[in-house]
Amino acid sequence: MKPENTSDSYQGLLGFDRSSKEQKTFHMVFCFVIATFVAVLNYFHAVSTIVQIPLQWVTWISPTCIAVAWLRLAGVKWRHALLLFVLVPIATFAIIATFYWLAMIFFDN
Repeated sequence: MKPENTSDSYQGLLGFDRSSKEQKTFHMVFCFVIATFVAVLNYFHAVSTIVQIPLQWVTWISPTCIAVAWLRLAGVKWRHALLLFVLVPIATFAIIATFYWLAMIFFDN
């Protein structure tokens, strides 16, 4: 068995597993913001094109899957990357609820 400190030890698919904690945190925050933004845009696009959406969760999950894949390529652990499946829908729901609340306040007839 080889020791773990050799130069040929596994460093992830792209070699980013040994990135600094700050880089991984940046990737996590960046992916969270982008996935949430895309999920909100997908939701409003789907609402404007289809009257009733039985599968609204697809508009939230699809950008999250891409973000989780990128986080894994960037060297973030599975445990932290999979948190996006909880955080993105919560943030998306909060943003959409805020938009509807503001619309009710400002466009109340």
